[in-house]
Amino acid sequence: LLEDGDRMGALETALQAITEYEDIPMPYTPEAQLALTESLGVYDNGIVFKPVNKIDTYGLANYVTVSPNGRYAAISDKSGCISIWDTLEHKRMGELLGYDYYGITNDICFVDDDTLAAYIGGDVVIYQVSTASTIKLISMSKTVDSINAAPNGDYIAFTCGSQIFIHNTSDYSLIHTIEAEPSYMMGNKCYFTEDNKLIYCYRFDYMGTDVLPCKF
Repeated sequence: LLEDGDRMGALETALQAITEYEDIPMPYTPEAQLALTESLGVYDNGIVFKPVNKIDTYGLANYVTVSPNGRYAAISDKSGCISIWDTLEHKRMGELLGYDYYGITNDICFVDDDTLAAYIGGDVVIYQVSTASTIKLISMSKTVDSINAAPNGDYIAFTCGSQIFIHNTSDYSLIHTIEAEPSYMMGNKCYFTEDNKLIYCYRFDYMGTDVLPCKF
């Protein structure tokens, strides 16, 4: 029925298969539950989206980020692995091990179409996808809560508690530090403007949250 486009018919039939059909109680079966799950799939205007492939990770997937051109995807999982995938050919391009999952989900980020930044073991690892190699290690004295890149890939920002450290991507040197006032913390997401002249960041304390535009 789903293949024929009859979503409601599929729903009604699947529901009857695990409840009752023509007043006859129907026994539960895994097949019937699967049929109901399939009929309750993801729809857009009545059209079902079917997966084109399945990506297997070592542990439970935690976070996905995609390169600006959409060619690569990086997936962190709870085994401590970040796997990098070609989204066109659906193949694994490489992996980074030792990722410390602790609830933060913004500490991996594509800098540009071929470069991934990830916080692993106290360092920010700069990884080139096309060569499957680490091209830079940035030692961090504080835990990195989030990594955010400028739209054109010229700058990258690391949020660490009450501070944001901004580095260029030509040699990844530190060029600016933004620090919140005492008693404030920085939120774990920030945004560069298109012209790279401002970075918008969240600041919060026990009273609430506000947004700061900062020059750098």
